[in-house]
Amino acid sequence: MPEVLKALFESYRDGWNAFDSKAIAAHYRIPATILDMDGLQTYTSTNLLARKFEANCQTYRKLGYEGAYFRVGAYIANGAEAATVDLGWRIILGDEQLDFRTTYLCALVARRWRIVSAVAYDGGYDEDGS
Repeated sequence: MPEVLKALFESYRDGWNAFDSKAIAAHYRIPATILDMDGLQTYTSTNLLARKFEANCQTYRKLGYEGAYFRVGAYIANGAEAATVDLGWRIILGDEQLDFRTTYLCALVARRWRIVSAVAYDGGYDEDGS
């Protein structure tokens, strides 16, 4: 995976680690589609997306969130201006951890990489995404 995309996801993770819903939402191109534990939703503004992430941050805080880590499971270049990235996530919640996977469709928008859609699903942190 190109370093610029790795940096996108490192910054995205840093937003989660700081409980900064606006910073998290800033990584998405609007409109954005997310399929996760909240169901399939399309967000038509950054403010709506930030509200979703604020609710997620509050839930993680209550569960004892300590940090997130990711591993790249798969990377597919979809031409020069788009990519599919599958990540394994590990969320540390006190003495427990939550592992899952997310596949992201990313696109180059105004010369910056953004997440266009995300699909979270059951899976391990160490899986290869295939």
